[in-house]
Amino acid sequence: MYNGVDVPHKRQYVRYGIAGIVGLILIGGWLWYARPFMSDSRLSVFPTSITTPESPISFEIVTTHKDQEKGLSGRKNIKPDYAMLFVFDKNDTYGIWMKGMLVPIDILWLSDNGTIITLEHNVEPSSYPHVFYPDTPARYVVEMRAGQAAARGWSVGTKVHLPLPYGK
Repeated sequence: MYNGVDVPHKRQYVRYGIAGIVGLILIGGWLWYARPFMSDSRLSVFPTSITTPESPISFEIVTTHKDQEKGLSGRKNIKPDYAMLFVFDKNDTYGIWMKGMLVPIDILWLSDNGTIITLEHNVEPSSYPHVFYPDTPARYVVEMRAGQAAARGWSVGTKVHLPLPYGK
C-alpha cells in the first residue's frame, strides 16, 4: 500500500507484459496464416462461397491487373473446392502463363454469362513461358487445381455458377 492506495506488485506488470506479448504473437500468427487470402486489391473478395450443382466452391475474386498477373503463382497447394476468378471489364483474349507456378492447374475462360468457351486441363508449371489464350474473347478466367474441371464434369459449353454479382 502506498498512501492508502493498493499498488500492483512488479510481478503483476510482468504478467501483463507476457500476456500482451502472447496476444501479439497470436494475432501475428493469424495474420501470417491468412496472408494468402488477403489482397491489396480493394475489390478482391475471399472467400465467396457458392453452392453449384456439382459441389461447393470458394472463389477468390481478383480484379486488379497486379493480382491477375500473379494469379495462383507461389502456392504449393490448391484446395479442390477453391478457384481464383479473374474479372475483366470487357470480353477479350486474355492470356494466362505459368510464371512462378509451383503446381499444375486447370485454366477456364468463360463468357459473360459464365459459359466455358475454352478449357486447358492440367497445365504444368514447366510450360512457362508459353502463354495460353482462349479460342474466342472471354470475360472471366478461372484458375483451379489440376483435374478439378474434369472432376466436376465441366467442359466447353458448361455454364459455371459464378458468385454474384458476376453470375447471371
